[in-house]
Amino acid sequence: MRRTTICFLYEDEEKSYLLTDSLELHYIECPKFQEVDFNIDDPLHRRLRFLEQDVTPEQLQELMKVDEMIREAEDRLNQLAGDEVTRRIDLQRIESLRRNRG
Repeated sequence: MRRTTICFLYEDEEKSYLLTDSLELHYIECPKFQEVDFNIDDPLHRRLRFLEQDVTPEQLQELMKVDEMIREAEDRLNQLAGDEVTRRIDLQRIESLRRNRG
């Protein structure tokens, strides 16, 4: 069972002509990852766990200990959450999205 798909950009007319090898699109089918056991040694498993809304503080600490990128992301999120200007901009953005929905 494939859980990820990698796509490249090709020319419309000349189908075999790769436009750039500098860009790959990675599609991750998150529900399929819930069907397999979590593997902390797999970077993709760790990062998907980090993005889950219901990650426990204990799980987050373990992820940050094992994965430097997750630790840096969490530190940055905490820094942004503590910045009043950033929080105000975020609230304005959320309110704008709500107004434009209806």
